[in-house]
Amino acid sequence: MHAVVIDRLEGQPAALAKTAAAAIGGTAYDVMASMNVAQGGPAVIAVNADPGAAEAVRAALCQAGFHAAVHGVQADLPHVDVRRFELGEHALMVEERGGRSFEIPYGTVDLLIRVTAVTTTSSTTTVRERKFNLARSALSGGLINTKTQKTTKTTRETDSVDLLYVFSREATPLRMADNGLQYQGLGAAIAPSRTMNFAYTVKAIQGHCPQAHFDERLRRRAAQGQMLGRVLSPDEHLGFAIAMIARSVRNRAAAS
Repeated sequence: MHAVVIDRLEGQPAALAKTAAAAIGGTAYDVMASMNVAQGGPAVIAVNADPGAAEAVRAALCQAGFHAAVHGVQADLPHVDVRRFELGEHALMVEERGGRSFEIPYGTVDLLIRVTAVTTTSSTTTVRERKFNLARSALSGGLINTKTQKTTKTTRETDSVDLLYVFSREATPLRMADNGLQYQGLGAAIAPSRTMNFAYTVKAIQGHCPQAHFDERLRRRAAQGQMLGRVLSPDEHLGFAIAMIARSVRNRAAAS
């Protein structure tokens, strides 16, 4: 799939929606959510399996005055999962899940993205119960008094994970998950709860990387959906939303 992504929106959402709709042949209602995205983008305005069709939409939007680009949709963002870490004086020292250890100099970090990933799992079970049945009892002269009834029950469980993506200009992005980190590296600052330790870790890394742009728009489910549009689901394409933000922040920094 190929997503048409708009960015750097400026102006009134209603007017922008009208202009965008006229350019791509839709309605203002269809594109209004994309025009209301926080910080003026990025946001997916269209998804098409045909790269040529996606390119045509991009060209029409650009001709109408929008910043638009076409990107192949990824289900995830390439990253390194961090297991252990230590906040050194000049670098973040990490050990990935595979056991490899390395350092990320604080001066190379240009972007920190904090995300809340929500997953919902469903399970269906069939329950069989024998219940008294008056009609069967009467017909059988009391020999058969019950009837087996089957009911289907679906249960849903929702779980959330707090994530920090650390982007360095010289390395693959790091992914630090609140439920996957070992916090012994915090030393005397370690707290009794996972939530407190993760919050402290985020703030500490921010403090060591004052030059890095910090973005936490994707902590809200509504913002995830708004950024990904109607076709792409946050459950499956949160990594693509992270990649869009990273691309947007770096492009804006290069343009300034």
